[in-house]
Amino acid sequence: MSNVHEFNREEQQKIAIAVDKVVKEELKKLGLEEKINYEVAVDNVRSVGIQGDNRTYKRCAELKLRFPNNQVDYDLIERLSNQITNQVQEVNRVLCNFF
Repeated sequence: MSNVHEFNREEQQKIAIAVDKVVKEELKKLGLEEKINYEVAVDNVRSVGIQGDNRTYKRCAELKLRFPNNQVDYDLIERLSNQITNQVQEVNRVLCNFF
């Protein structure tokens, strides 16, 4: 038996918009919205993750980030990842890519 879930464009777009909103809000709070370029993508596969005491099967969000002078801010990445997984119910994992 297959456990394949149809993932349509509308669902993908809805999740991407929610993730983008969280990232914008966090960057604005920190005064970094003009300093960090980013892109958001949502993977078409489910990820197994642990949230609280439960195993979850949700989506992966991918953040493509460009930091000033290529100096990666790992505290910011942790903050964004936590906020995304806490605020966007459909996401349980955040992947980061630097460009």
